[in-house]
Amino acid sequence: MIVLSVLLFIVAAAVLVTGILAATGTLPGNSWVGLRIPEVRKSREMWVTAHKIAGVPWTGAGVAFLGAGLAGLKGGWLWIVAALLVVGGLFLIGMGAALAASTAARLDHLKAKEAEERRAAAGCCSSGNSGNASAEADSCGGSCGGDCSSCGSDGDAALSTPALDLDAARRAMASRDGK
Repeated sequence: MIVLSVLLFIVAAAVLVTGILAATGTLPGNSWVGLRIPEVRKSREMWVTAHKIAGVPWTGAGVAFLGAGLAGLKGGWLWIVAALLVVGGLFLIGMGAALAASTAARLDHLKAKEAEERRAAAGCCSSGNSGNASAEADSCGGSCGGDCSSCGSDGDAALSTPALDLDAARRAMASRDGK
């Protein structure tokens, strides 16, 4: 049973160090430790913010694993306490990751929404505003990152779905099947 306690101490040290580094915002960006969601990896600011949120529960998980290792050293019925502490530590790791991922997704959504509002204020056709394409191209000034005249006369054209040509689809399937 000493081996299991030593293993719990090693896990506790790893989780505790990761949690402290994350909570202080000094966890380096890497592909081994930390959150692996696209929103967090978009910028250093998002990485630090999300890991500061996850770091506190992760630190608590490290303490729980440390307590489980200590309880395991005593043996006997304290193994039940150790098992409960391990389950609690795993819960804290998952909870911290879920909180951070949810917050990162919300922040990413807000940033995208603000960028779209800035493009709409500049008069870019990609914002969904309808109107004359040449007036939009003049007011856009290239700030939306593309040619505003490509939207046509209706600003909602970029948001509409293309019409489906069933005859062309049938011909393509027939030629693929060799008929």
